[in-house]
Amino acid sequence: MRSDVKVQQYFYIKHRIRLLYPQLKCIVEYHNKGHCKYYPLELLALEESAEGEPTEKPAAETDYLDYLNFRSGWQSTLY
Repeated sequence: MRSDVKVQQYFYIKHRIRLLYPQLKCIVEYHNKGHCKYYPLELLALEESAEGEPTEKPAAETDYLDYLNFRSGWQSTLY
């Protein structure tokens, strides 16, 4: 994503998703070459394991995020 494009603009242009809460912070995925991906919190889903405990599975592996072509294997930081 170019640095002069807001996350809200990017998600509308790329995926035709209009963010309801653009003021919320994003999860940031850092890549080796200094490239970052931003995930709006309102598009992430939390899952519970069969035992009712939170899973170790990153939110980016959920079906909805796979539909948006997000990839797994990431480090996240809340901004």
